[in-house]
Amino acid sequence: MGATAKYHNQINKERSIAPFVPYSSQISDNTIVTDDGDYLRIWRVGGTSFETIDIEDIALRKEQLNTLYRAIGSNKVAIWTHTIRRRITDKLNATYDNKFARDFNEKYYESFSGYRMMANELYLTVIYRPQPTRTEKLFTKASRRSLEEILNDQKAAIKKLDEIAYQVESSMARYYQVEQLSTYQDEQGVKYSQALELINYLISGEWQRVRVPKAPLNEYLGSAWIFVGTETIEIRSPTKTRYAQCIDFKDYNAHTEVAALVTTATDAAFYAQLPCNWRYRPRIAGLTSRNFAGLACFHNFTAGKRDGNPWGQAVTLVKTTSGQPLYINFHHSKGDEDNYDKKVLGNTRIIGQSGSGKTVLMNMLFLQAQKFKINAPLGFTSIFFDKDEGAKLCIKAMGGKYLSVKNGQPTGFNPFQMESTEENIQFLDRLLRVLVAHGGKAISTTDELQISHAVRTVMKMDKEDRRLSIVLQNIPVGITKEDKENSVHKRLSKWCYDDGSGVKGAYAWVLDCPKDEIDFTVYDNYGIDGTDFLDNADVRTPVSMYLLHRMESIIDGRRFIYWMDEAWKWVDDEAFAEFAGNKQVTIRKQNGLGVFATQMPSSLLNSKIAKSLVQQVATEIYLPNPKADYKEYVEEFKTSVAEYDLIRSLHEDSHMFLIKQGHQSMIGHLDLNGFDDELAIMSGSSDNNELLDEIIKEVGDNPDEWIPVFQERRKERVLASKLKKTR
Repeated sequence: MGATAKYHNQINKERSIAPFVPYSSQISDNTIVTDDGDYLRIWRVGGTSFETIDIEDIALRKEQLNTLYRAIGSNKVAIWTHTIRRRITDKLNATYDNKFARDFNEKYYESFSGYRMMANELYLTVIYRPQPTRTEKLFTKASRRSLEEILNDQKAAIKKLDEIAYQVESSMARYYQVEQLSTYQDEQGVKYSQALELINYLISGEWQRVRVPKAPLNEYLGSAWIFVGTETIEIRSPTKTRYAQCIDFKDYNAHTEVAALVTTATDAAFYAQLPCNWRYRPRIAGLTSRNFAGLACFHNFTAGKRDGNPWGQAVTLVKTTSGQPLYINFHHSKGDEDNYDKKVLGNTRIIGQSGSGKTVLMNMLFLQAQKFKINAPLGFTSIFFDKDEGAKLCIKAMGGKYLSVKNGQPTGFNPFQMESTEENIQFLDRLLRVLVAHGGKAISTTDELQISHAVRTVMKMDKEDRRLSIVLQNIPVGITKEDKENSVHKRLSKWCYDDGSGVKGAYAWVLDCPKDEIDFTVYDNYGIDGTDFLDNADVRTPVSMYLLHRMESIIDGRRFIYWMDEAWKWVDDEAFAEFAGNKQVTIRKQNGLGVFATQMPSSLLNSKIAKSLVQQVATEIYLPNPKADYKEYVEEFKTSVAEYDLIRSLHEDSHMFLIKQGHQSMIGHLDLNGFDDELAIMSGSSDNNELLDEIIKEVGDNPDEWIPVFQERRKERVLASKLKKTR
């Protein structure tokens, strides 16, 4: 007689959980069948935001859910819903080729250490019951059906479930971001099931990969021992032990919710979590479809889209008051679709009054977007049209090129040193016509011919010899006194350093520099400050035309972002207005996007292209504004009244903002507490810009060299200021 195992009796007494698990097999990528012949499918539901929508809209969405439940409702259809709130950790993958961006990114995600990051996960399970009553099930099991009949019945059930699934997805897609759980394969071709992973989590309390097995599901699922007491359940897995209790509602009345702790049927209440476990429901209450739509309303804190965006993962991750992570994107694409490398609208608008954190938020997005240059098939370029040099430090810290166009100072622009292509020659023709027409002067056909001839003549010369003064030498002065006074030569001379007699024109500093310093192909990041020249009506259009033409030449399918701080000021110019208005519509097809920011919504709304700036936007960001105007925000920008109230109620120093994409909006919190060094570069003050200029003259333009010196001297200056105040 053999020896008996030490725990033989305990092993024999151990009860399998298989009788409590009603599932038989997964018969397709998205369909599970039970032992009783019921068929089920599960959807992950992103949910609809509720903090930022009007009460009327909340009620409307509830009625839409009610309509769906009534449409699919019958004695053969049932619904289970689950809400899972769990602690998570997350960090977006990012590689940066710049030290400042890399160090900032590491420090930023380290700031999430200790932060209680939570995720709300909502699930909807729809069950189709071909034989809803016990009698029908017994009759079906007793009948002798052939394999062909069984398969035909199965096909009919799946077809019916397909019809129900179509109704669910078409009804919920707009507001709820539904994604049907399916199967997936690893690199070795092993098939796993998302639906089985959810069911296994409900049983074991742990998320793990679950293969699609050949064995019956009720014998395969479950990776923990379940110990049931009168009030408490112990869930013991190989890695940890957790405890649970079940709460049941005695009644659903109009005024309160009376909950009762389950004590006598604890195991039944626990296993009733599993869809199709009809017999284990400890307390059955009758509910109308409208009441159920209110009870299972799928309200959630919208998280944004982490993966599957046109350029990869989200731009960045920020905190929220609920603890749920918020993924920020420029592009707006469906949450259940992989839109990688697809041309999707990504234009973004940022509205925030002075002191609300607009510059910091804009520079933060600029910094985090640098990761998109890595593995970009055709490259990455970012051009920042700045105001008050708010982004100067940040762009220089990225190793970028920054130009401040100052009235009366040489700009470094020489359009005639562009490549001698037909496209560039035609642009130079147009540019010179604008220069010659300055002051409202008319241009004749003869004038146009003279301009065209001179441009083409100069563009045949060696690059270093080409400039506007040389063009002037190729235009006739005129014969008569009247010809000379109104000649192209006379009108163009004020834009040249030498009119042929040694006289310098008033606007020679604008486009007649000996060497062109604009080359968007050398630097990935370019900044141009327009604070000074945008107020100069005489020169802003020619300057804008040249900058935009050069920028247009690199919008060639590479990942491209152009930024406009105080956008209303830039688009107030005719050339910028035309460009931005057209690009709002077409730039997505060229794999680019625009980011527009302003602290003056009224000026933006009064611009020539206000319609495009309002309608052709994928992402809207609103910073706190206690003085927000109802007409501007609700009637023009189309925020909801609830969103408008939130924007007004958020404290100006809260570092919070409302972000909106499509019908979803959420509140984010940009927490940069402890980032004093980084904020000195990201906030762009005039005294720090002056300090930067001094240091670059001493140590050079390499950010790895000037940033340490900058931080040291900045801190010395702050300390000296504090000591001065204490005296």
